[in-house]
Amino acid sequence: MDEINPDIIFIYNPYDVGNLVTSIHPDYYTRKLVRDDRLVVYVPYYVSYTDDPDMRTSLGFAGIYADYVITQSEWYRNEYERCLDKYRDMGDNTRVAVGYYDNGHKFAVLGNPKYDKVVTLTRKSYPLFDDWHDALFCGAGQRLTLLLDTTVELVLEQRGNVFEKINAVIDVVEENRDMALIWRPHPLIEVIISEMAPELEEMYRRTIERCRDLDNCIFDDTPDMHRAMAW
Repeated sequence: MDEINPDIIFIYNPYDVGNLVTSIHPDYYTRKLVRDDRLVVYVPYYVSYTDDPDMRTSLGFAGIYADYVITQSEWYRNEYERCLDKYRDMGDNTRVAVGYYDNGHKFAVLGNPKYDKVVTLTRKSYPLFDDWHDALFCGAGQRLTLLLDTTVELVLEQRGNVFEKINAVIDVVEENRDMALIWRPHPLIEVIISEMAPELEEMYRRTIERCRDLDNCIFDDTPDMHRAMAW
């Protein structure tokens, strides 16, 4: 990073040492990126469809050290400000750090780049793989296609109930040949289950196998989520 010496750095991993499952290399923790002669901008990688009071909102260490935090709405800015206030109450060292790195206008309401990307998606930009085409199309037309997302938070909160619900959706698609399903779980779910909920491993594996065995279902573990969203 010192060799490149950028004027502005955009980051989306907020946890630093606070979450070792998704930790990046310590040389790139937020505190080490911040300097007086550059800006560090944290853009949260998660979004919410609504301003949801039940949504757990957290900043991570990036919220303390970054010069700016991009928020998707005024509601989220207020939530982030409350998170920052909680940091101030966590002890002398944290309170000093928050005060030192708080420029008074840290939070900027500019939306979220994930939404910007979604509204520009076109199917021609994401041609189908052969197996995807076979699953989504029947005859001359496309089946009614459902996209099912499974989040880490949902799995940890609902445990086995999540996979019961997923199988209920698969039941419907299996019984209706004019429908198709794309199931795209969060890419870290397998790791999280292994580390934090190993009793779910077998259920998760069986659900994946069932999805893959149906010719009108797709288990999407590809690197790019936008193909599934476009189709």
